[in-house]
Amino acid sequence: MALTVIGRKEGATVTLREQILTEIRNEAYVRWPQRMRSDPRRRDQNKYCRFHRDHGHGHNTSECRQLKDEIEDLIKRGYLGRFVRRNEDCPRRRERTPEQPINNEPNGQEINVIAGGFGTGGESTRSRRDYTRVHVVDRPSAPRSTPYPTSPARAPPEEAITFSDEDLVGVTTPHADALVISATINHCNVRRILVDNGSAPDVLAYDCFVLMGLKADQLAPVNSPLFGFLGVSVQPMGRIRLPITLGTAPRVVTKVVDFLIVNNMPGYNAILDRGLIGRIKAVPSPLHQKMKFPTPSGIREVLGFQRESRRCYVLSLRDKQPLADPAPSTSEQPSTSRGTPAEDLLPVQ
Repeated sequence: MALTVIGRKEGATVTLREQILTEIRNEAYVRWPQRMRSDPRRRDQNKYCRFHRDHGHGHNTSECRQLKDEIEDLIKRGYLGRFVRRNEDCPRRRERTPEQPINNEPNGQEINVIAGGFGTGGESTRSRRDYTRVHVVDRPSAPRSTPYPTSPARAPPEEAITFSDEDLVGVTTPHADALVISATINHCNVRRILVDNGSAPDVLAYDCFVLMGLKADQLAPVNSPLFGFLGVSVQPMGRIRLPITLGTAPRVVTKVVDFLIVNNMPGYNAILDRGLIGRIKAVPSPLHQKMKFPTPSGIREVLGFQRESRRCYVLSLRDKQPLADPAPSTSEQPSTSRGTPAEDLLPVQ
């Protein structure tokens, strides 16, 4: 018996509708259409529809759309299960290949861009100098990320992500510092990445993009502008998909992210948005200078670089050019200038 797809239900195939009609014609659940009331002698007698039980409809049984809709509805109502071949038997389903691991092994490059903006350091030269002299101790960082196969970022039910006073060890408080971390992006160890719950897209600075050895012709076009940079709309140069790895093996997570490339980006190498944060089920805490997220091996945390963040903040203001700072929880006003990077590409020690 020939097979044909008659339903809109994905993955379902049944025998020809004429055969189905033959087998169900005496069933009470079949809803037959009303007969035509016009004079039969004036109708087209060349085609006969067994479902309409009459001539003159302009189609035969195999072409009847109303019969097709009725069979679809009966399938949904569970009457025609014997005619349905389910998804697991569909060749298309069998041909699916498992998701491949994402290769994002660090290649020994380290990318730095000076962060800018008006933060808790004040506006005067003296206040900024005093701000940098506040004793801030860098916490020891874990070894750099290593490649890890893509896996579900779903933590076991009994594990909960929490923060306590123990997470404040090594953090100078009170503070209003943004959470700035490092991660492996496209095989490069990228520093000065802002974790921003208020950002909608994931953004990568063009300077960082170039230092990765990427070219402008690799960018996909973007038509929609970004709003919020420097208080005005900014047209991205394009979009590119790159892998990003957070954490240290075996407690890591790797995702492929669509980054928007922005030319006049205020200071940071990248901004991670709430979309990626939600995808990996991460919980960032600028107060604790940490971001925690679940992995198959347990809860992992990424530390922020508080001292480096403050140092870069002051360096970005040395030339007295007002810069926008997209960091949350600050009272600065946006401006239209762009800082000059002091560090570009450093070998990993």
